[in-house]
Amino acid sequence: MRRDQLRRSQELQLGYDDAYVLSQLYRYAQSARFVEDLANAFQVYWGGAFSLDGMSELAPDDVRRFMEWFAHDYRTQADGRPVIELFLEREATQFPDDAKALLQAWTTSLTGMYRIVSRVGESLALYDPLREQELTVRAPALARNAQVGDVLVGRLYEHRGERHFSFAVMVLPGVLEEDMVTFVRNALRLYQEEHPRAELDAFLQQRGYIFQAFLLSSRGVPYRSLVGPGTRFHDPAAARDKLFAHDEREARRRMQEQQQQQGQRPEPRRAPVHRTASGIVLPGVEREEEEEPEGGRPVERPTILIPGRDA
Repeated sequence: MRRDQLRRSQELQLGYDDAYVLSQLYRYAQSARFVEDLANAFQVYWGGAFSLDGMSELAPDDVRRFMEWFAHDYRTQADGRPVIELFLEREATQFPDDAKALLQAWTTSLTGMYRIVSRVGESLALYDPLREQELTVRAPALARNAQVGDVLVGRLYEHRGERHFSFAVMVLPGVLEEDMVTFVRNALRLYQEEHPRAELDAFLQQRGYIFQAFLLSSRGVPYRSLVGPGTRFHDPAAARDKLFAHDEREARRRMQEQQQQQGQRPEPRRAPVHRTASGIVLPGVEREEEEEPEGGRPVERPTILIPGRDA
């Protein structure tokens, strides 16, 4: 319940600009030109040769985190650039100035890990163990729901003179901090062997999924009892298990249909889409049940009207 409360709080605190830009960015990332990139990125992020169709098995939080990493960090095959840069350059020219400024701030963001030191109003005092420095971030939903000592894995950006977290922050138990830092630093050293001049920022731009990789690796196994069902933390390894199960079912089905499909090359399949309560479009997840508000009054949420789709 606490994990669901945090997710709902984060979504409800989105302003109109945030929801509008996220919705349009994710729609663009799911367009036909990026289908192959999306499928390749899906395998990189989850550490296996998983079918993109398996996205329908994942919880919304898992899909949000993957889509955020794909849109911000993954370099497309055709352009060698992140989707968000292409979106800003080719699709966002007519956006309001505030929306373009927010999008520009997102293009400079990086994923990192941070320990909560204290909570002050709607802000958090954090410690960055990779850079060994302290910082303050405005994060109303996290300030209300996370706890001192928790580790946050999320994308940090600066906008209007304040630091903010992006929407898809992962909250983890503080006990795994030391092992995760060691894992990331080892990966950084290996990266620097191939790129001698690379610093931490360059590494995280190219390997922003490294924190997810830790949780899916053997180093993350001892912590699985502390995350997932029965806890207030999310377990991405449970999502990977669902992907394995999905692909095994699909393999059995394909074996049964092999003769019928022989000699026919199916068209690339695109994941189904779903629009969340705040108008953010995500692939592969079902519409979440909405809670009935007390007193029968509807809960106001930022909604995006798309011409040609919404009345």
